[in-house]
Parts: sequence; structure tokens; C-alpha cells
Amino acid sequence: MSAASRSTDLFVRHPDVPAAAVVAVDDRERGQRPHAYVRTVPGSTLTAAALYAWAAETMATYKVPGIEPVEAFPMTATGKIRRTDFTERARAGILPPGTASRTRPAP
Repeated sequence: MSAASRSTDLFVRHPDVPAAAVVAVDDRERGQRPHAYVRTVPGSTLTAAALYAWAAETMATYKVPGIEPVEAFPMTATGKIRRTDFTERARAGILPPGTASRTRPAP
């Protein structure tokens, strides 16, 4: 099982997160770092900061990903999350303020 799969499995254990996708984001200091795209249940007040704190209780510090809530996931014809779309989004630097690498300015 890949590190991304383990991270995804962790996020969907949260009662307000029915789906998540974790991708690698380039980082000058570490080579790559994880970044999670999460969908929350309708009406949830869960914030990225609260979910980050929740994940930090379970994961090693260097494994805790940046977190970005999304309304929906891009899907394949077979119903799987199209992670390549998120990877391309991350490579293009389309990350919310505060989630970019310390060595790369936020958009």
C-alpha cells in the first residue's frame, strides 16, 4: 500500500470526510510532500485546520499533508477519483493560501 493510500485511508476515518485523495507536491526542501484534497459531508463545519490537527494526532509530522477541501472530485469513467487532475493542479501551483511550500510563495 502506498503512502498516499494510507493517508487517504486515514482521512476517510474522520466522520465528516466521506472521500479524500492524496497526491505528491514538489517541495524544494524535501523533494515531495503530501497534499490532500478532501470532501466533507453536507452541512459539516470541519475546517482544513481542524482536520490537519486531527491528522497530526495520528501521523508522523512529516507525513501530515497540506489539506484543501473541495466540493467534488474529478472522476474517471469507471467511478474512480482522477488523482492526475489534482497532481496537475498542484504542479501548476493552484493551492490555497497557506498550503504552499515555505520555499514557494502562495498564489
